[in-house]
Order: sequence, then structure tokens, then C-alpha cells
Amino acid sequence: MLPNFETEKKVLTPNLKLMYTDMKVVTSYAYGPCRVLTATSKKDGKVHYIREFNPSLYSGRDLDLWRNLFMQELLHLCARNPKNILIETFEMADDVIAYAMQPYIDLETLKNEAVSQKKSIPDLLDIEKLIKDTSESIYFLRERKKIPSCEGFLDLSNIYKFEGSSTSYFIGDWAKCTLTETSKLGENSEIALLKDDEGVKDIKLLGFTVLSLMGVGDGILRDLKRVQEPTIIDIILQKELNTINGQSYLNILQTMLVETAEMLKEKELFNPKRIWDELGVQSDLTIKREASAKTPINEKRMVDNQSKETDEMSECSSIMRDEVEKNRLSSKSGKETVLMSECSSIIIDEEEKNRLSSKSGKETTASTNPTSNITSGKGNSESDSKVESLENQVVELKEVQSIIISGV
Repeated sequence: MLPNFETEKKVLTPNLKLMYTDMKVVTSYAYGPCRVLTATSKKDGKVHYIREFNPSLYSGRDLDLWRNLFMQELLHLCARNPKNILIETFEMADDVIAYAMQPYIDLETLKNEAVSQKKSIPDLLDIEKLIKDTSESIYFLRERKKIPSCEGFLDLSNIYKFEGSSTSYFIGDWAKCTLTETSKLGENSEIALLKDDEGVKDIKLLGFTVLSLMGVGDGILRDLKRVQEPTIIDIILQKELNTINGQSYLNILQTMLVETAEMLKEKELFNPKRIWDELGVQSDLTIKREASAKTPINEKRMVDNQSKETDEMSECSSIMRDEVEKNRLSSKSGKETVLMSECSSIIIDEEEKNRLSSKSGKETTASTNPTSNITSGKGNSESDSKVESLENQVVELKEVQSIIISGV
């Protein structure tokens, strides 16, 4: 449903009336003594939203509390989104407080527009920025405002997106959300005490809100909220994200839904600070319980990563072993060839020497007289000895060759 407008007839603060024209009340954003108007700047013709606190619009009690929350929300917006708040327009006149800001839209209206125009929510929103900005608002409300639960805030109609180039998101309407019987602020410190979950349940609820925004059906969301087993939540979450093509948001939604479920189930795993840190919120929480960072879901991620790394290392090692073996065999073959060549050369040289020596001995014997038979016999004996010596050397060389090759 698009925001409804009606023409403003009542007079605003004096200066805002002079600065703006064509004022209309956004009826869907009006509650208690607070309301929002659209107005056109007389200076540059741009359309701005004007937030107003006007006691004349409200007949109930707790006006001081409404006023305080209105001002605190303004200060928080100024700190978080200074470019979107036109602080120079702030004005107080009698009991009326008003200021101008950049236009914004609630996520419920934006979701309906996306459905009617057949557009994808991730194409219109920065989901991770939405989660971070909203988580920071939840942290502030829980830790600084001491609100026991932010459940009343985490409706799509209470989360807003600034329009224009400076994209940011915020939780609005603090007074409307907090002034209920279950989450009334008051001044009672016992009411204002934080619940033991320290925002973990609120982060889980925000995860459900984001899934609703992305198009997960109400039936699936009811099942997810009812299930307490982290593993089953993880299975359903992965299945639904595959259905809506939201796999890129798996890790952050696992943090918001699966890890929070593990913490709420197992006290020894309870570590809210880690959840806030993973969502990018600069928390000043201290770890009040001994908690391992290795939750089951984290252990699964670590095992998967380690398994992947091991497979990659094993593949690399196999390739390296093949290359080393190839080089070794190549090197061995080369060494064998060289050694064989060297040994063969030595053997051939020795055999050639032996042949030449034998030939020389025969020629010498033929040229001498018969009286030299004794001497010739002696020469033959020496020649035979040399041949035997050469044969022994060849055997030794072959043995050396065999030993060297076997050791390569």
C-alpha cells in the first residue's frame, strides 16, 4: 500500500511555513502526537519530508516520553545520517517541534511496489547495507536505550530507506514501537534491564524480516520460526535461498539465523559479541561466558574449506611428484647413457690396445732367429698376462657401471 496523503490545513512552525509550500500529511506515517508531511522547498523546488511533534494532535498521556523519544530519534538520525537531515530547518515553537529531511520509504511499501512492477528486491536494495544499518540501530536501542526487546521495531513498515543517491536504512517511529505494554521504556530500571539474550533473538528476528522482504513465503517463515534445531534451519535456509536466487547472502543469513539458534540452544556457545562483530557493528560488549568461536556451522565451514584446500594441495603435490619423477627418470637415463658411453669407450680402448699389442708380439717373434724360442715363449707368456689383466679391468669397469647405475 502506497503512503496516503491529505492536505495540511493546520499551521506548522513559522519558519517552516515560510520555507515550504504544498504541504501534505502522509497519513500512513502518522501516529500519536507525531506525523510526517511532504513539502516542496520554495528555494529549490525539491520535495522534502517534514517530521513534526505536535501535542495538539494527541489526547493521551506520556507526552514528555513521546517528546523525548522524538528528539532522541532525531539525534540518532543526525549522528548516523547527517547528509539526510536538514538540521538548519530544525525549529521549536510553543510545544511544536519540527524539522525537514530527505524523503524516505518504508520497506513494506517498497516490497509491494517491487511485486507490482515484477522487480527483484535485491535489484532495488543493498541487502548487506540494510542488515548492517538496521543491526546498528538494534544495537543502539538494546545497549544504549536499554529496550528489553526490539521485536516491535522489526516490521517492514518500521524500517525505512532514504531515497536518492545516499542509500542508507534506519528504524523509525521509536515512540510508536516502544510505548507498548511489553516493551514500555518508562523510568523503571527493572523494566529497562536487558534480557539475557543480549540482542541475539532480535538479530534472528531481523533475519526473518530480511527473508520476508526477499520473497520467502509466510508458511516457510512460520516453519523457520518454529524450528529450534540449527541444522534444520540451515537446510531450509539454503533451499529457500536457492529458490529465490539469494545464494550470495547465505553467509550473512547463516550468521543471523543458524549461529543465533546455536547460541540460544547451547549455552557454552553463547557469544553475542561475535554475532555483532560479524554483522559489522562496533560493539563494546565483553564476552560474559566462555564461548568457542568454533560453533557447529563454523566448524562445517572450516572443514569444507580445509577439505577444499587439502584437495588442491594434494592435486598440486601429485603434479609435482609426477614432474620430479619425470625429471629423475630423465636424469637417470641421461646419467646411464653417459656412464655406458664412458665405460664402452674404455672397454673399446683397452681391447684396441690388446689387439695392437698382440699383433706387435707376433711380428717380433717372426723376425728373430730360432735361438730366440725361449725368449719368444717368455714374450707370449707376458702377452697372455696382459690380456688377462685387461679382461679383469673390463669386468671391474662393468661392475662399477652396474653399481653407479643402481644408485642413481
